[in-house]
Amino acid sequence: MNKKLIIIAAIVSIALAGILYYAFRPIPLVTPLALEDALAQNLAENGKRATIDLRTIGNFEWDKLYILTPYRKEIKNLRGLKEILSTNAITPDICILLFAEGNVVNGFASVRRNIVDFSLLSESYPKEKTNFRLQKRPFNGPGNKPWYNVIN
Repeated sequence: MNKKLIIIAAIVSIALAGILYYAFRPIPLVTPLALEDALAQNLAENGKRATIDLRTIGNFEWDKLYILTPYRKEIKNLRGLKEILSTNAITPDICILLFAEGNVVNGFASVRRNIVDFSLLSESYPKEKTNFRLQKRPFNGPGNKPWYNVIN
């Protein structure tokens, strides 16, 4: 009887540890610098026909991109979103890109709109459709740096 109880307790403990790890795991941040580097390289290579390919961003699994903007701040049934929003405010100058697998956020990026503005895009895209075109705005941003809209 004691052996059975010990085995059951071990199985329950392992299952509980797995659940707790999954529930409280840190969600990786894709640094804005990684996005800016991808953008700068693409602009140097392609000039006016520049794109930004998000399929190559991040070292984690994801199959869908969600975009939070100052005008669209909520996505229902997306696990991990509450934790991200508790430490990353969506302000008028920020878009947050959420990289999810199924309904679980596995990575995110907070991007300043005065560099690359994702706010004109729809709420979500499958990974295979996250190679976006860039459109240079007719004026430059702070520090006289080019300012781009991301378009579909």
